[in-house]
Amino acid sequence: MPQSRRLVLASTSRYRRELLQRLGLPFEAAAPHFDETPIPGEHSAATALRLATGKAESLVRTFPDALIIGADQVASSEGSRMGKPGDHETAVRQLRALSGKSAQLSMSELDALRQRLAQLWTPPAGAKNPQEIVVQVRMLLKPDGTLAAPPMATNSGSSALFMAARDSAMRAVLRGQPYDMLKPEHYEQWKDIEITFDPRDMLR
Repeated sequence: MPQSRRLVLASTSRYRRELLQRLGLPFEAAAPHFDETPIPGEHSAATALRLATGKAESLVRTFPDALIIGADQVASSEGSRMGKPGDHETAVRQLRALSGKSAQLSMSELDALRQRLAQLWTPPAGAKNPQEIVVQVRMLLKPDGTLAAPPMATNSGSSALFMAARDSAMRAVLRGQPYDMLKPEHYEQWKDIEITFDPRDMLR
């Protein structure tokens, strides 16, 4: 009986790992090395396909004999992209905006924002439990992509590791502006957003 091919998920997202685990097949996850910056004017579905393909192809040399799976997604309604809700309040706001409308999944502008923040965030080393250094930050933005107010942490912790992670997240948000990957015509969808800084998901 021929040996089955090695299965590799081109993502370190815990959500995608959980989805693939439902198949009951052995696999491993690896961080892709691919620029996820949106291309102006590109249709959202085409962007999702380009990113998924690019992520998988970026690992071909590392895993030459493996079957590599790449994936990406975003919600869009009537041509406007919607980011991941991140919290209950944002989810309710998005559902209300979608009331009576249809939504499509493709790549999100907020994915590019999260990628920029991930490159600027330096979580402290030494945390035995990654949950200890998860930081949630609320961002109020102007139409030009700059901050309308200082970033605010919406969760709390008392450990020195959490406070270091929080301070680094705040610096990342300040340094990352202007967030020019966010389209002005979609301003109502991203003017008030919450980003979760999680080393298990953001650092790839």
